[in-house]
Amino acid sequence: MWLNLVNIVAVAFAAVTNLFLAVYVYKKNPTERVNKSFSYFGLVLFIWCVTNFFSLTVRNLFWVRATYAVGCMGAITGIFMTSAIAERKIGKWWGASLLAIAAVIFTVTLFTSLVLEDVISFAGMNLSLGPLYTPWAALMIFLIFLCIYIPFSAIHRVGDKKKNQILYFAIGTTIYAVWAAFVSIILPLFGIAKFSDFDSPATIFMVGFTSYSIIKYHLMDIKSLLFQAFVYASVIVLIIASLLLLVFVSSYLFAHSLFWAIYIIIAVVSIVLFFIGRLFFIEKRDLEKAKINLTESLKNSEENRVKAEMERDKTAIIVSSFSDGLILLDDKDKIFSINSEAEKILELEPDKLLSKPLRALAGFQRALPVAAAMNAGLGNISKKQIELAKDFIVELSVIPLNLEQKDIGHLIVLHDVSREK
Repeated sequence: MWLNLVNIVAVAFAAVTNLFLAVYVYKKNPTERVNKSFSYFGLVLFIWCVTNFFSLTVRNLFWVRATYAVGCMGAITGIFMTSAIAERKIGKWWGASLLAIAAVIFTVTLFTSLVLEDVISFAGMNLSLGPLYTPWAALMIFLIFLCIYIPFSAIHRVGDKKKNQILYFAIGTTIYAVWAAFVSIILPLFGIAKFSDFDSPATIFMVGFTSYSIIKYHLMDIKSLLFQAFVYASVIVLIIASLLLLVFVSSYLFAHSLFWAIYIIIAVVSIVLFFIGRLFFIEKRDLEKAKINLTESLKNSEENRVKAEMERDKTAIIVSSFSDGLILLDDKDKIFSINSEAEKILELEPDKLLSKPLRALAGFQRALPVAAAMNAGLGNISKKQIELAKDFIVELSVIPLNLEQKDIGHLIVLHDVSREK
């Protein structure tokens, strides 16, 4: 009775963890093949745990067959999932063939007596096997072997980081797959079916090792402090639940007064673990929020930087395309930009002038009259004619630049009026 109750709780816990991990992985990156494959696999395991739960509680042939049928689907989706983890492609024909095999196995297992004929007695879960059970078992063991072989075969051809990602995932998958195959497929061949109820709780090992690989090595490119906090909190909750279950069972089996001291110690430990887990979860949650906010800020900063560069490039193109000579000054009247026409008119070398004060123009012979005209101040120059050479006259104008009522610099315009004169 107690063992059956513990198994029901373990199956329910396995169902919840498989569903959470499947949804979480999909949400993190729904477009990636590996995330989608893993989420489909996790959903099948969740359904498998649910059918096992009903098999434990309702106890009829339909739910027993459903457990085996959905377990077959888990082996098929496991091949897709492990192939994606190992970065192996499955061709369209192979994929279609696997899905067709899955549909046939599911239908035959659930709706016929060819695999499971009947339940002889639910006391110890004794089953009457159908005529196709042996080839069915051989096929399932082969599929499970593929699920184990595929990730391990990829370890030798990947880098260290990817190797660790695959290794821990493969270890968890192997423990779960070997245990499930042993108790649900191999032992019934020898007339021992009473342990088949303990197959789906083994998925907890797969979830645990996969979660460790995500936290430690960012499996499937998942980097989340909140996930780490959730996993640690789940472990603490599981420990607390185990301690409370121990209290409950021991109180039923023993009546000695000395056990009250043990009860108090267990209760205190449970409370301490609960608050430690709560603080840890809150801390990691706040760190995750800060990480998200920082990422958003960096993203916005990068977008603003790109926009600023685009605007700067547009301004440079506009300035360079003018037929008049243009010299841009910043808010400190340092030379910011010189277009090619101004360079030609004043015979300037822009590399020697950029970021230099305006008076640096006096270092060029042709620009001396312009520099002298601006010594009195930039605010007093408007269409002033200056002779740079014989029959070469330019009209000098200085335009103040303002942005939101703030002075951001000046624009010097040199217009050749020699022909008009």
